Amino acid sequence: MKKVYFTIALPVLFLLTGCSNEPVEHSQNSDVSEMRSSVAREEVTDGKQYLENKTAYLRDVNVTILESEVIPMGTYEYQENAQLVITYEVKNKTNEDINPLYGYMIAFDAFQEEENALKRLDVGPTPYMNKYDWALETQLDIIKKDGSLKNIIAYDLRDTETPVTLIASDDVSGDYLGEIIIHVK
Repeated sequence: MKKVYFTIALPVLFLLTGCSNEPVEHSQNSDVSEMRSSVAREEVTDGKQYLENKTAYLRDVNVTILESEVIPMGTYEYQENAQLVITYEVKNKTNEDINPLYGYMIAFDAFQEEENALKRLDVGPTPYMNKYDWALETQLDIIKKDGSLKNIIAYDLRDTETPVTLIASDDVSGDYLGEIIIHVK
């Protein structure tokens, strides 16, 4: 299993990015969230996976979206696209070797809606800005069982008007668990 984690994580090593202060909005209204919360608490005992309050609860990890920030085009040298930088935290619930990057990537995919499709966003390079250097130091660290690590990921935006939808999925079946909407304006 270690080989699988590193095989997935290493090619993405230089694709991560930084943290932010822009608010993250959950796409569900409070009544629906409350109803799902009570169902979700029951599912925890059954070992089921779900999304609640910006946290994806999966079999092996919990991944919490903490912050997001839009980095406009031209902010740093060599920047090719406007980017959405997401700060997240991964908790390892197993004895397996799980790093923050792998934990995030099994939980979430990012999309922007176009007329006829949801377009998957590409993971972009870490911004060349001092405030994001810490993420490169920890993105492949192994999280101990019941331990947590914070990290970042950056997505290249298709446009700076359309909200980004983070879709949480079951890490084995790929079943839809829920979504978080992030406004990029």
